[in-house]
Amino acid sequence: MTDRNWLLTPTAIAQAKKCIAMVQDEFGIKLKFTQTDFLDRLYGFSQESKSQGLTDSFDQLMNMAGGSIKQALINKHSSGNESFVDALKARMGNSK
Repeated sequence: MTDRNWLLTPTAIAQAKKCIAMVQDEFGIKLKFTQTDFLDRLYGFSQESKSQGLTDSFDQLMNMAGGSIKQALINKHSSGNESFVDALKARMGNSK
């Protein structure tokens, strides 16, 4: 994706950690901030979430990133028909 320096600000780190905790609570999957596809995964979980809190927290994080990064994630994920979470679990061998 693009430059991730914005993600290294204290405010963005705190927001990312909040999102990570929400994903783990809802889906049982612990995301790692250092994963190269962190934002892709987080976007997917925010779209699959039944929690408005995760959606709102992800949107706040994306507001820190800027519109082009969020739009790139939307474009990347809009072409798939399979549920993001189902696809991720299949890649992980259904392990949490």
